Amino acid sequence: MTDQEFAEITLRVIAAGGPETHITTVLFPERDHLAALEGIPENVDVERASRTWAHEKAQGAEEYLIAFTIDQTHFKVVRHFGGGFEEGMFEVPDA
Repeated sequence: MTDQEFAEITLRVIAAGGPETHITTVLFPERDHLAALEGIPENVDVERASRTWAHEKAQGAEEYLIAFTIDQTHFKVVRHFGGGFEEGMFEVPDA
């Protein structure tokens, strides 16, 4: 799965509940496993916490994709695969 494809899924989730309801999610495509990270304290860097959490949940060097909120109008998707990373910032339409 590409970061763009995961972003499209994330946009559908945000459209259903609004940007304020989106929580950090990670997808492990090979295991078909999706998990959510709730309760990140406001004084903690969301990106750092999300990346650390996803890395700790990964089994070895498996591929994973994380989506997390940057602000009310943007979210970021990070794809980890084959030891490398791809990432993109995406806008929430009509936020």
